[in-house]
Amino acid sequence: MKLRRHAISVGLLVVMATSIGSATSSAEPKLSIDRMVEFFEIVVFGSDKGPPEAAFIRKWQPGTTLTYKLCGNAKSVLRFRSIIEKHARTLAQETGLNFREVPSGRSSEHFAFWFAEPNEMIKAGLMVEKDLKTVRRAAFRARCYFLTYTLQTGAYIKSLIVINRAQKSADLEHCLLEEMTQVLGLPNDNQLVSPSIFNDNERHMELTRIDRFLLRTLYDDRMLAGTPRKLALILARGIMLDLGEESGWAE
Repeated sequence: MKLRRHAISVGLLVVMATSIGSATSSAEPKLSIDRMVEFFEIVVFGSDKGPPEAAFIRKWQPGTTLTYKLCGNAKSVLRFRSIIEKHARTLAQETGLNFREVPSGRSSEHFAFWFAEPNEMIKAGLMVEKDLKTVRRAAFRARCYFLTYTLQTGAYIKSLIVINRAQKSADLEHCLLEEMTQVLGLPNDNQLVSPSIFNDNERHMELTRIDRFLLRTLYDDRMLAGTPRKLALILARGIMLDLGEESGWAE
């Protein structure tokens, strides 16, 4: 089957924020459903690298156990393994997906983390993507970036996350959370979406209420991979109305 590839990079991160869910501040304002549908369209279908924008939903198949391996600089692997595990637990809670690390020698994992030296960011991407232009576009001025691949059905089958290991720990922790979230099917960044992991002018160590709401909408059973954009936005509104009522997060 023909595969589709996507590439997104990470920009400047400057603002701290609090977590949500069980650790959410009760003072966090309720969400507007109209605004959340707008954010869903921006993050799921938009492209911060220019056209083309996505025409349909891309996501991992529900219930999938996503296997991943940690590669590259051994010290960074040891240093950030527990942070990746923490983020994986959060994402599993919001999506129903499962995450499991596999040995680095394995070649059939769903996605890989590669901790690269600053001058090896492009080289790392070329291990899975042969088009140099695609890798350069993703890696341009990036602290971290990812490459994703889907079937024509919209189902993801493989991802690579490349991390510049020379960055500060706080920046890398944010990068890991952002990239791990984006490779689940929310690839775009936009300053209108705030507070959020999808806003490159902010730094978040935990998902915000907006992020969790968007993830839960995308991984609702009604939102199928391959759903056309127009229909997906109609479905998103219905899902969000239900989520808002259940969680008390929206009005």
